[in-house]
Amino acid sequence: MTGFAVIDVETTGLHPGSDHRIAEIAIVHVSPAGGIESSWSTLVNPQRDLGAQWVHRIRRADVALAPTFDEIAGEVGARLAQRVFVAHNAAFDRGFVRAEFDRAGLRLPGVGEPSLCTMRWGSRLLPGRPRTLAECCSAAGVELVDAHQALADAMATARLLSCLLEAGEPDEWAELVEAAARTSWPAFPASDVRCVNRGAVAAAGG
Repeated sequence: MTGFAVIDVETTGLHPGSDHRIAEIAIVHVSPAGGIESSWSTLVNPQRDLGAQWVHRIRRADVALAPTFDEIAGEVGARLAQRVFVAHNAAFDRGFVRAEFDRAGLRLPGVGEPSLCTMRWGSRLLPGRPRTLAECCSAAGVELVDAHQALADAMATARLLSCLLEAGEPDEWAELVEAAARTSWPAFPASDVRCVNRGAVAAAGG
């Protein structure tokens, strides 16, 4: 299957080239026509402090139970393979995903390519030239709840993508889908690592 992989990451900071890490990741598959197909998410143990907890609201106790990126790298790679990488401010998410793959010893020079940035296209196609995810969602009539939670942001971005597909450049984006389908990816091992999402500690009575 091909199409779009809409991704959102919550991180310990802003600079993937330093010691900042992914603390939560979500990937939503969207068909070439704009239909949401599936979603997947997990907290990630960044193996360091969580940075700006007042922004992402991830607790130390939650990530203590979560897999490391090394443990989910195969799952993430398989979900990105042969799909257009989509994110709101794609350069940010792409940079962190690439850095995490590098740390895991998976040299994937093409990861995140081809890509599509809903921030760039939203500011071009939506009235008022909005830029933030909240502004673009408001302009497109997409509901955004629980901002700065990876799955909530990825689902909102996926719905925003669907709106942009209706108003945007379908020929150009179809070319991106075709290019992604032709991209060669390695075979990733099956992963049986348990995903850990927000609230897991509370649900377990922790």
